[in-house]
Amino acid sequence: MMTGGPVHNFHSYRMNKNYISGLPMTNFLLESYVISHREIDKMVDILLAAIDGLQLLFNAKTFLFMMIGIFSGMFFGLVPGLSGLTGLGLLIPFAIGQPPEIAFPFLLGMLAVTTQTDTIPAVLIGVPGTAAAQATYLDGFPMSKRGEAGRALSASYLASILGTLVSVVIFILFLPILRTVIDRFAAPEYFIMALLGLIMAGSLAGTSILRGLAMSAFGLMISTIGFAELTGFPRYDFFEWPYLWEGVPMVPLVIGLFAIPEVIDLLVRRSTIASDMSSKGGIYDGFSDTLKNWWLVIKCGVIGTLCGMIPGLGGLVAEWFSYGHAVSSAKDASMFGKGDVRGVIAPEAATAAQKPGAVLPTVAFGIPGNASMAILMGVFLITGLRPGPDMLIDKLDITFMMVWTVVIGNIIAAILCLGLQRWMVLICYIRPTVLAPVILSFMLVGATMATMDFGDVIIFAFFGALGYLFKRTDWPRVPLIIGIVLGDLVERFLFISVDAYGFSWLWSRPIVVIVEIFIIAFMAMSLYRKFINLSSEKSDISNNVNVFKALRSNTWWVGIGFIVLTIYAVAKAAEWSIGGRLFPWVVGFGLIGTVSIHTLVGLLKGVRAEIEPETSDGKPVTLAWKAQILGWIALLLVLVFLIGHLAGIPIFIVVFMLANGERLWLSVLLAVLLWAFVYFILGQLVHVVLPTPLLLKWLG
Repeated sequence: MMTGGPVHNFHSYRMNKNYISGLPMTNFLLESYVISHREIDKMVDILLAAIDGLQLLFNAKTFLFMMIGIFSGMFFGLVPGLSGLTGLGLLIPFAIGQPPEIAFPFLLGMLAVTTQTDTIPAVLIGVPGTAAAQATYLDGFPMSKRGEAGRALSASYLASILGTLVSVVIFILFLPILRTVIDRFAAPEYFIMALLGLIMAGSLAGTSILRGLAMSAFGLMISTIGFAELTGFPRYDFFEWPYLWEGVPMVPLVIGLFAIPEVIDLLVRRSTIASDMSSKGGIYDGFSDTLKNWWLVIKCGVIGTLCGMIPGLGGLVAEWFSYGHAVSSAKDASMFGKGDVRGVIAPEAATAAQKPGAVLPTVAFGIPGNASMAILMGVFLITGLRPGPDMLIDKLDITFMMVWTVVIGNIIAAILCLGLQRWMVLICYIRPTVLAPVILSFMLVGATMATMDFGDVIIFAFFGALGYLFKRTDWPRVPLIIGIVLGDLVERFLFISVDAYGFSWLWSRPIVVIVEIFIIAFMAMSLYRKFINLSSEKSDISNNVNVFKALRSNTWWVGIGFIVLTIYAVAKAAEWSIGGRLFPWVVGFGLIGTVSIHTLVGLLKGVRAEIEPETSDGKPVTLAWKAQILGWIALLLVLVFLIGHLAGIPIFIVVFMLANGERLWLSVLLAVLLWAFVYFILGQLVHVVLPTPLLLKWLG
């Protein structure tokens, strides 16, 4: 901080206080003068630190390590099943031993771009690379089906860049204020913010608010599987399977839930992902969309920054806060979920902005803003940095170097992706008999990387079947993922809040009350919009009461299944202590109530018909054709179990493609390329150890 005029004047004023004490106006003016100049000095120091941090980043060695991190991050984002956390685990050994100005650009360069490039599989093939791309998938993939993949991707790139720039501006201008706000958050505030994210996801995903909220609650129930953090005993360890003691792994669950249904539909349709070969939107269209919605980008950038600064929330909540804001603030929200470019711009801007925001609580208070920052905390200590106020004063240049790494990384990754976009978009026009087996095999490898256990394959297949059932019966899958991801956080803060404050925190804490009012207003607005849409558009819900038609509907029976499973879960929880059963009971009774209302409405008004994909040749979708597709998937799983990934996947690709009329050379080429990727890239370079196949175990 500067030591010049303002400070000297302040001391002079203090020494002469008795002389001017009788002049109240003079006192006021002098204090205002001193305070204003001190604030100016602080702002100058912050700006100088920002410049110094940028200069540190463009040192030749630092920049080289950052670029290596960026290329690594693009790979981890592009491959569904990998993530920034996976990348951190693999790259941290290379960062240890390096000074902070080398280690953190290297690691943050990788982290900065994973959530930007995971948009690519979400948009192009309908498989979100990580949970942070769920909201983008809702509108991005429908745009690809219309031939607008290039438009969606370029809009997401520019929105990410602008979102990080908004975050930096907020970081600079409101650093002192934001620190005070964050200090006011305790367990009740964290709980209510996470609950808001869940409700937003449930209300905005899908065609039914009740089904969306039920799926959020079902995700919370799944998150209770495994050892209870608060009591230390396993819950719902089906058949005492040790694999589930650590909970259901997210990677095979997410990939199975989204990949298998899309592959099945791709083969059922007998057509490419995009049915129109003429591109309806490219790079400049996406840029134009983002610039036209500049105010939305700024608002979502602010939302993302604040979510990043609140420990425990991170990109997932930021993405749904921003998506919910985009829907609620739109004059015409009818296209959201069907391919509205604003549904891509809003979550991408917020997800990118939360990363610079997450730096603040990590460096200032030693409270990680998200899971990635929690891992980086260990690197802090190893490299000699100590989180605390010193990181915002004497080492503010290092802090800004971290923030600039995220911004520059996003810009560089966007430029690289734009250069490759012309070829990436062609994925949407590859024949399904070529694309489907490659996607399925690739996803199976990614799913198995969760725990390197064949349990990953079982979870992948089980949730793949559930995902296809949910998609066919119009139960939204995205809220399920959100519930699973936020489940541990919600349970922990609910227990702490009740244990420390009873239930008085629901009405005695101002921030909690404000968010509760917002939740009520948001739900009322969502219900109103649904009512308006049903009134103004032709709905496929029958207006005639037909109980027998509802009873024949798979959508209705899925709801009954939820009720039965939840009753079992609640009854099972009665055997546990209060710490173990509190959360399953709260969520379980809420889930039973929500699905019961949905089931009753289904009986009285009819339910939405099952969704059948349209085929390119106009032929009907027969049960035999579906059975054949499911048989192929089962064959892949059996081959992997028996002879392993390295042998089973290439054999499956060759057999499948030849049986479906593809050429031998193309089948062999793809099989060899995928084998080389698994063996050399994952096995030799990344040192991934895949599980031993059953046949080798039997042979000893």
